[in-house]
Parts: sequence; C-alpha cells; structure tokens
Amino acid sequence: MKNCFFAIFDIIGFSDLIKEKGTEGLYRLYSRNILPMLQHAAMPKFLTEIRNGKNVSVPDPKSQRVNYSFFSDTIFYHSKDDSLESFLNIFFTSLELLKSGFSGSKAPYRGAIGYGDIVVDDSGILLGTSVIDAYKGNRAKCGQVVY
Repeated sequence: MKNCFFAIFDIIGFSDLIKEKGTEGLYRLYSRNILPMLQHAAMPKFLTEIRNGKNVSVPDPKSQRVNYSFFSDTIFYHSKDDSLESFLNIFFTSLELLKSGFSGSKAPYRGAIGYGDIVVDDSGILLGTSVIDAYKGNRAKCGQVVY
C-alpha cells in the first residue's frame, strides 16, 4: 500500500452517445478516438511505427507519467507516489484529457483528483481512500466543495 493521487473521469452524456451510435459505433469511437486520447494524456510523447505499410504515431511508453485504466465511460489515472512531481504529472495528464474532450471529439469529461492510499495488484484489484476521495469529488454537484 502507498499514498498517491488518483483521478477519475466520466464521459458527459454517455447514455445519449450510446443511443446515438449504438454499441458497435461507440466501440469504434473508443478504439479510434477515446483510447488514443487517454493514452496521449498519460504518455505525451510519440513514436512512429509501420503498421500495414503505413507510418503510424503511437504513444511512447517511456514517456508514461501516470498509470491508467478504464471501464465503460469511466477513466482512471493514478500516480506512482505522492511526490510533488507525481501531483504535477496527474494534474497535467488530467488537463490534457479535459482539453481533448472539448476539442470536437464528442467526449467531454467531468472528473476529480483525489489523494490517499491505494492498493493495485496484477489481478485487477484497485482500491483505497484515494479512489473514494476522487469518486466523491467526481459525484459532487457543480460548485459544491467536498472534504
């Protein structure tokens, strides 16, 4: 267990998006737009690879500044520790994701950054007070302060 910063984001209007695009259409949006955006936010530098005979830009794993995962319309980022550098990394990653959501991708986000302990293991368990802190902040009404 360690202390870290944890950010949680939801896509605003997800229910309408799935009605509009259907499950397959939403899958295409995820694979072509949303997943690359959340990866770019976490890994801001790119490499060029050749795929199917074409040059393709892919995120550079060496530039990864936070860990990430997602489930349905919820995106999770968490830092490696609770240092100032880790706070800045999660802050700038979150800012990058928010910017991408409002740049014509039809996936604006709402979210919050929390702080506290976390347990993450290889079997997929992710829990702790940092998760709860961010979740409460994400569920707060606009203008409401959560302690």
